[in-house]
Order: sequence, then structure tokens, then C-alpha cells
Amino acid sequence: MDNSINRTDNLKPILIFLSTLALSVLLFFIENLSGIAFVFPAVSISLLLTYVIVKVPKYWIYSIIITSPLYLISNEADFDISDLISAIIWIGGLFIWLFYYVLVQKNKIIDDLSDWLFLFFYICLSINFFAAYFNGNELDIWIRTVARFCIPLLYFPIKAHIKTKIDLRNLLILSTIAFGILALMMLYETSIRLQNIKHAWEMGSILRLNQSLFGVALIVIISMIIFNKKIKNKLLLVLSFIPFIIVFITSMSRIFWFGLIVSIIYSIFFLPQKQRKTILISVLIIFSMAVLIGYALLGEKADFFLGLFVDRFTSIGNFMEDESFLVRFQEYGVAFTEIMKSPFIGNGFAHKIMYYSKLTSDTWHTSNVHNGYILITLRFGIPLAIIYYSVFTYKFFKTINILHSAKYSFEKMVLLGVSSGFILLFISNLLSASVMTRDGDFLIALMFGIIGITTRLIKEDVHG
Repeated sequence: MDNSINRTDNLKPILIFLSTLALSVLLFFIENLSGIAFVFPAVSISLLLTYVIVKVPKYWIYSIIITSPLYLISNEADFDISDLISAIIWIGGLFIWLFYYVLVQKNKIIDDLSDWLFLFFYICLSINFFAAYFNGNELDIWIRTVARFCIPLLYFPIKAHIKTKIDLRNLLILSTIAFGILALMMLYETSIRLQNIKHAWEMGSILRLNQSLFGVALIVIISMIIFNKKIKNKLLLVLSFIPFIIVFITSMSRIFWFGLIVSIIYSIFFLPQKQRKTILISVLIIFSMAVLIGYALLGEKADFFLGLFVDRFTSIGNFMEDESFLVRFQEYGVAFTEIMKSPFIGNGFAHKIMYYSKLTSDTWHTSNVHNGYILITLRFGIPLAIIYYSVFTYKFFKTINILHSAKYSFEKMVLLGVSSGFILLFISNLLSASVMTRDGDFLIALMFGIIGITTRLIKEDVHG
């Protein structure tokens, strides 16, 4: 009898979810007739969301992972369905959770100094509105950008509700499936456009999205391949690895390639002696498989594409002669000039800089800077930029400290993957805004959350 009651209780969130989903679809058609865009689905999803967050917040976290491909595949400037999903389920859910979990239930969410700094940084974001306003920035873009930039705060609910080793495994499995779908979506789009590719930079423009996410995912999967002893599990991990590595390679992003290589070398120092050869062999085997699959999929384009890859990879050592790299210094110089105009509160989100690009022989007006450290400082000012990157530095060294003391285990290998991911982010952030992109925001929430989860599990294992 008790078991049947428990099953019914477990099914309630699923039944409510399906009912609300059906209602949202029905109301979506009604809204098309009424002309009131998004109102009915937004209301119905919001009601469901509030219930799920209060009753079964873990399902809400899983729903974020499941819907992530829709959000991460989009790079549209205009408001689209992915923005609606993230606004309601992600950002709306975050503030509902903060209200209920912190203010109503009065739960603690702070673990260490970095958490205090992280929250302090976001509290100070209100100052950024005045910086944007007085600099004449587009305030509608500012609102959307700030809302998206709140996604890293999802770290707190992830850390709070993913409590056990089984929860962590489920989170990783679900993430692997979701990101695998994302990779396949990107490969499909690439296959359509591939017919007209003639230059490496054109390939990069197609698959330049989500490189931070795929890079860190690759490192975590490598760690899991090394840890798992069952052949079946290793095979499944290798198969999941392949679409990630193909997308990662075809991005033609040399700074990310370099960051991945350095990350793998970094991880070797924390592995037992027996596992150090395994990681090198695993990478070589998987890379060879990816090349073979690439040849099978690309057909006549395979040799051409391999030539592009070799040229891009070998040019890493000659980056000081690369025109695309040298143009970045023009961009950085203009950004530094803008920073010094408002060094303490920054220039605000949506602030645009203007410079002449010798590479394209055109004047660029852009709100992006191909250096995350400079971009953060440009937008927020020097004090908040220091606070923001202090959080990253603290958490990175925290992982190193735990890795040195923890015994070889599933949690340690997951943490090793995340710790190595910091290396990739630190390096890629030198020539891209890795931590200020859609995937960067989402990745930060996952990485910080996994650090909190694995740290707790490792401590429980030691004291239990």
C-alpha cells in the first residue's frame, strides 16, 4: 500500500507537467488567433514551474538541462522561443527558487568566501544600469543581457538539490545526452552549409558556438573513460565523445584546441601512475575514430577539410604573424581606451566600441571584445572585474586542494574534469569572451555546481 502511494506521489509532478504542456500547446494556438503573443503559455508554464520548484526542485534542474540545446543553438539577436524558455524556466525559476528556498525556508546557500563574492558581484550589477544609461546604451539589450548573465546563479540550486552520487550520475548522463543532441544539431546545420566552404574562417563562423561547453565536456568524458572499468560503459562514453570532438575540431578555433591540450596535460598530474598512459592512449584512439568518421561523413570534402585542419593547427606556433590575431590588438587598444573613460563602474552591458579592421577593410561597431578579461572590465569596471575573476581563481585552487587530498574515486575524477576545464577557460578567455557567452554562462553554473556537489560527497566519504 505504501509503495503504491509513493509511486503515485512520484508520478504527480510528471502528470502535472504533461497536463500543463498540453494546456500550453492548446493555448499557443489560441494566442495565434487572439494575437496576444506568449501570454497564455507563459502563464501556464509559470504556474507549473512554481509547483515543481516548491515540491520537486530536482525536476526543475533536470528540465533546465533538457531544454539547454534550444537555448544554446540559438544566436539570434531578436527575441525567439529559446529566449522565452530561458526567461521563464531558467531565470524565472531561479528567482522563484531564491525566494522560496532562501527567504521562505531560510536555507543557507553560502559555503565559502567565493560564494559571498559571487553574490556581492551580482548585487552590484544594479550599478551597471546607471553606467549603461549614462553611456547611451540600448536599455532593452541591457535588460536581456543582464537577465542572461544571471544564469550562472543557477549554480546555487544545482549545488543544493543534487545531493547524492546517484543524483550526480543522473545529472552527468542527462547533460551528456542534451549536449550530444546539441552537437548533432550543429553538425546537421554544418552539413547543409559545407558545400560552399572554401576557407577555414568560414568553417569557424558556422561552428564557433559552444566551444567552451564542448571543450569542458570532452575533458570530463575523458576522465570518466579512464575511471570506468566496465567495457560497456567505456564504449558508451567513447560513442558520446565522438560528436563532441568532431564539432570541437571543425570549429577551427585554435585557442580552444590549445586550451584542451594543456587541460589534458594538467589532468595527468593528478592521476595515479597506472592511469597516465591510459589517458594518452584513450585520446589517440578516440581522435583516430573521429577522423575516420569524419572521412565517412565528409566524402569528397574530407581531404580538403583535413588540409584546413592541419594548416590551422600548425599555425598555432606562428600566431604573432597571423593577421586575424594582430587585428585583435586593434580591438583591445580601443577597449582599453573606453575602460579608462569609466574605470570604476564600467561602460555597461550593450556598450559598443568602434575600430577599423585591416583584415576586412571595414569599420566595426561591436559590443563584443575577443578577450573575456578585457570585456568584463569594459562592462563592469576594474573593481567588479577583479571580484568576478577572484571567484574563478578561488574555486580553481579549491579544486586543486581537494584533488591533492581526495582518494581515487568517481567524485574525484568528475572534479578533475571540472578543474581541468578551468584551464581551458582561462586560456580560451585570452582570445575569446568564453565566460560571457550563452554556453559560458550555462557552463559556469554547471562547473560551480559540480564543484560544490563533489566537494560535499568527498568530505562525506572521508568522514563517513
